[in-house]
Amino acid sequence: VPLLGRWAVVDPDVAPGQGSMNSAQRVAAVGRRFDLHADPGSLEGRSVLLVDDLTDTGWTLTMAARAIRRAGAVAVRPLVLGVSG
Repeated sequence: VPLLGRWAVVDPDVAPGQGSMNSAQRVAAVGRRFDLHADPGSLEGRSVLLVDDLTDTGWTLTMAARAIRRAGAVAVRPLVLGVSG
């Protein structure tokens, strides 16, 4: 399975879990902290397996899947190895 990109930290000043008071704050923090790093066109028309080692609220997966679909993927299939909380 080729590695096509990664959901990477772009703003390390936004701490993990920042904005955990409510969902609106949490999704805003995830949007500021992370961004999709992939070659242009590499996701176009593909089905993508999105692997996450650990999830808490699910917002990181949701935002990553949204970015992958916006980059042209036709489907995103999440696989989570563990759930915290």
